[in-house]
Amino acid sequence: MSGLPNDDPVWGLVQYYLKPILPFFNDPSITEIMVNGCKPVFIKQHGRMVETDVKFPSERDIQTAVIQVGVAIGEEVTEHRHPIVDARLWDGSRFNGILSPWASDGSSITIRVFPEVALSIDDLLEGKSFSRDMLDYLRLAVLTSANLLVSGSTDSGKTTLLNALTAFIPDSDRVVLVEDTKEIRAQLPNMVSLVVFERPSDPNYEPVDLAKMIKTTLRMNASRVIVGEVRDSLAALAFMRSLNLGSNGCMASIHANDPFDAIERLVDLLGEQGKPVEYARRMVCSNLHVIVQAKEIPGVGRKIVEIAEVTREGETISLFYYDYREHRHVVNEDAVNNSFVKRLAYEYGVHI
Repeated sequence: MSGLPNDDPVWGLVQYYLKPILPFFNDPSITEIMVNGCKPVFIKQHGRMVETDVKFPSERDIQTAVIQVGVAIGEEVTEHRHPIVDARLWDGSRFNGILSPWASDGSSITIRVFPEVALSIDDLLEGKSFSRDMLDYLRLAVLTSANLLVSGSTDSGKTTLLNALTAFIPDSDRVVLVEDTKEIRAQLPNMVSLVVFERPSDPNYEPVDLAKMIKTTLRMNASRVIVGEVRDSLAALAFMRSLNLGSNGCMASIHANDPFDAIERLVDLLGEQGKPVEYARRMVCSNLHVIVQAKEIPGVGRKIVEIAEVTREGETISLFYYDYREHRHVVNEDAVNNSFVKRLAYEYGVHI
């Protein structure tokens, strides 16, 4: 992801060319803006797709907006070369633009809008994203420094949950946050926030990837490392090595369909770096303790649909799950009472 928001007046031009959709940026209920050629703009509002009466005047206006975003981040965007631009806008929103004819029905713009105020644990509880029992367990997991992975698809609420869980981290801990796009807005007294800054078209900047950032945390005396998202094999290897070298209480997110698939995805990513499958699986299962599965359920909203613990043998033990028929969260009390986190809490004398 390229481009850092700054005070360059070129962002004023971007706002000018995005004028038809600019009001959507100020509505905290809107999380996505979708421009599909000159047809009506769609938004995602309160978790639901909504067709608006807003349109761009012409295909040329949409193309100009996409090209101007490229100018703002120092990339040349044309329909013949580099017709796709990924950027971070002036407010941190994620921008994706694709020019026609590569977008055959007209140039496309997709913007992920981030609210100025992140949802808190209380907000998520009130919205029934999880139950009180699940909240108590997750608080214990953080307080006992269990290593935690949030799994889910795009727009399932992974980052929102990671952000909310940082509220349980003790003020005495030193936290290093690593992201390729600034999304987590933790408020901790002893925290360093590292963001990948790539300007491939600017020879004055040396590209720094997520993996290098994660490796750097080993020299920063971090009590906890939080990785916004593990996207590639180098980042996966760096994160797992960080855990293997003694870091505890770490968190990250990953794209996967369920806790078991989350493990397999990490194993596959480590395999891409030449690690044998069995070695990779042992590395993951020895250092990862809890997997939280997030999902956006159509017509219902974002939910935590499962919380599972990982055994050293590679099994996932489901502690909580979402009943899709009854639309409620269910607790496996025997599994929770005998869980790794509960044992840690007893050993450490941690209470909530």
